[in-house]
Amino acid sequence: MSEGTFDFKVSEPEQRKGGSTLDLSYWIYKVRARTTLPQYSRKDMEVMRRYSDFEWLRSQLSEEFPFCIIPPIPEKAVQGTIDKIVGTGVNSKLLEYRQRALRKFLIRVGAHNFLHTSSLLQDFLEMDEAEWERRMKSGKKTSSERSIAAAIGEGMGSALSRQWYPTAAAQPSGASYTKALADGKTSPQVWEETRAYVGQLEASITLLRERLDSLVKRRKDTSSALNEFGRSFARVGEIEGTIEPSQLSNALSAVGHHSEHLSTIYMEQADQETKQVVETLAYYVGMCSAVRETLKRLQTMMQQRDSLVAQVTDLAQQREKAIQKGGQADKVQRLDHDLQTATERRDISSKQVIDVEVLFKEELRRFHREKQYDIKAILKIFAELQLDYASKMKRSWENLLPTVEQVKL
Repeated sequence: MSEGTFDFKVSEPEQRKGGSTLDLSYWIYKVRARTTLPQYSRKDMEVMRRYSDFEWLRSQLSEEFPFCIIPPIPEKAVQGTIDKIVGTGVNSKLLEYRQRALRKFLIRVGAHNFLHTSSLLQDFLEMDEAEWERRMKSGKKTSSERSIAAAIGEGMGSALSRQWYPTAAAQPSGASYTKALADGKTSPQVWEETRAYVGQLEASITLLRERLDSLVKRRKDTSSALNEFGRSFARVGEIEGTIEPSQLSNALSAVGHHSEHLSTIYMEQADQETKQVVETLAYYVGMCSAVRETLKRLQTMMQQRDSLVAQVTDLAQQREKAIQKGGQADKVQRLDHDLQTATERRDISSKQVIDVEVLFKEELRRFHREKQYDIKAILKIFAELQLDYASKMKRSWENLLPTVEQVKL
């Protein structure tokens, strides 16, 4: 897919009341999209969508493309639900975060080799609210020719309905993850260790995000404290000035106003660290979860194939025993039929596993490339933010120092 196929904007949140007195109010967003894809009747689109619409879209994409890693949407905020219930007002920070995160979801879907041509995405971007509501209520899966489910056949239903029970707890292994990224056949053990590794990565990124959240909170607390500190300093200057305006009273007032400026620097730093670092970490917590979710489907499919292999072996042994025993022509005939059926199912399942492994490996490589690029960007951005913060603090204090030095007693 070429660059620039889609351009997305999510903006202008609007609060609406529920349909009945018992329904909570909700926020709805204006989604603008521009595309160069020929299947769209309009190149510029504008629709209104709420958070639950994005949830449904992602859920349906997971059904239509079960072996693609579907980008995450922002997690549902508990505080946002509480605000709706008790009516505490608008949480502008949450709304701004959701707009950025939902836009990122659409950008990543629009840049995906398979997802960007889904009729689900097209319906999401083209249908008005009433049409989209009917679309969701119908609950029908799309019949996209690019659908992975269609590409590998309809035998997936039973595979996805089975529960995967690993035979042994695998240890997180970066080596297995590396093997999974390579071409060629991959063993079930490597896949299980890869899933464990991604789980460990998810836990580590979650912890890093929590630590950075704590740092951001301290900056905001410091900002508030500096603001109060500055007012107190300015008050001392005012009292000193009632005796006789002097360089000292002026310096005290200057320090007070300077503290308010420092408060702004701290708050701006906290906001930038949240937008440019914390939110990316939150996205990759969701991405790791999506990788594990998709990999589990592959493992389930492999488990079904292994069950069919075991069934074929068992039927072949039963048939051989019946032949050796003799006098069981009817039983042998029945076993021949069962063995043929089981062999056909095994071969179909084996072919599906091969196809899905090829697809998922490419998905995993894409995840790996994007993760490396984004984590490198995080490191660079975080370092630049600290340098910018230190530079602003240095300049601020340097600008204040002459005022203090001029005080003559």
